[in-house]
Amino acid sequence: MRSNENDKPPDVVFSLEQLTRNLAAATPALQQLIFAAMYLTGILFAFLGIHKLKHYGDMRTMMTSSAELKGPLLYLLTAACFLFFPSTFSTLLQTFFNSSTLLSYQVVPEFGSNFNMMLKSLGLIVQLVGVIAFFRGWLLIIRLANHGAQPGTFGKAVTHIVGGIFAINIFFTWEILEKTFGFNF
Repeated sequence: MRSNENDKPPDVVFSLEQLTRNLAAATPALQQLIFAAMYLTGILFAFLGIHKLKHYGDMRTMMTSSAELKGPLLYLLTAACFLFFPSTFSTLLQTFFNSSTLLSYQVVPEFGSNFNMMLKSLGLIVQLVGVIAFFRGWLLIIRLANHGAQPGTFGKAVTHIVGGIFAINIFFTWEILEKTFGFNF
């Protein structure tokens, strides 16, 4: 049986602008999911840190072995950063950018409105990647608490945390780079 031309599915054409707009629309929900994972991980790490601290105390009283305090303290520090994420992030923004809030994107007048909308969408996607990098950086810090950490883990962790902060505040980071290197876009 021969199909009619009316039976063909419509051609779906995606443009880069539409793709970035759709990804940016999903970004707030994904960020909320990551924040929820941060809070749950913070609670888990707080319990693990307290448990490891108890284990450290038991080892110190029972034996004269060299028990390390590094692990429990790193778990508790990371738990505090995850549980108090808004104030932690505000403090880090104040440290890096001298502002405790994310700066809003200013529309560049020489570009068209579609291009500005695409830039805003790409900025939201980069901010999501920054939140993921920040979270991953602190998880790499936890690897240092375990004895199986590879060399260079601390450097990777700090790079993820700092890079995540710069990516979360991508518009101000771009402005810093623009003024530092003299870009005129």
